[in-house]
Amino acid sequence: MQNLKQITRKYSYITQFEWMRSGASPFGDVVYQFQIFLSNSVWIYIWSLNSNQIVIYLLGGRLISFMSNNFWHNKMGNDIITGKLSNNLLIPTRLYLNYFFQSLGGRLFRNLLSTFTILIVVVLFNFTIITLPFGDLNYWGFAMVPFIFVMNFIHGTIITTLSFTLKDKRDYMVIAESITQIINILSGAMIPFSSLPFASNILPWLPTSLLFYHPTQILLNNYDSTQTLLVFVASISWIIIATLFSLLIFKRGLKSNESVGL
Repeated sequence: MQNLKQITRKYSYITQFEWMRSGASPFGDVVYQFQIFLSNSVWIYIWSLNSNQIVIYLLGGRLISFMSNNFWHNKMGNDIITGKLSNNLLIPTRLYLNYFFQSLGGRLFRNLLSTFTILIVVVLFNFTIITLPFGDLNYWGFAMVPFIFVMNFIHGTIITTLSFTLKDKRDYMVIAESITQIINILSGAMIPFSSLPFASNILPWLPTSLLFYHPTQILLNNYDSTQTLLVFVASISWIIIATLFSLLIFKRGLKSNESVGL
């Protein structure tokens, strides 16, 4: 019991510490939120010229997406490239949990700000070019947020393994960002699957679709209770599989670094 209290206190401290230092300067936060507001407004407006249904899909999905944003690979990759990690740290310090709670504290502040910004976009568009079906929404879609948050962390960890072979930080950042953009496309966040008829029957079966497409379908009430349950089961299953895979390749990467004295 005492050990559990110590562990809880430790990770509470890590989360609070990252929360406190996650915010930029007030000016930086305003600029960052303005960029989110402007880019999403332009994007949504352009899509509205084609289909209101797509706009509703993108707004609902982006609301979930910003609440669950947790790609933490930049910090982890930098720690590996700069030699802050070694294989000896993996088990004794619960490396994965440390980084997860750092990401939890580090992302909460920005996620809350970004969610508020997207809500402003939702309200503005609801009073201008579209009518959002708030009464028809299935708010179980928001219950997917914790699962997506964890999946984003795991996917980011898998991306981080590139830093074991790419010793130039600039190369790592460019490739890692490219991979995250590919994940966004394969999740349905960049382009709705309905706009890709040649792949619309394939992409929903990829694990990446659990990050955006399926949660949004739940939110828009396009799934019945059975389909909704299957999405949650698939999310839990993928979290387990991806965690085991990421632990395996991450540990091997740390071992290879230590074997050559990095």
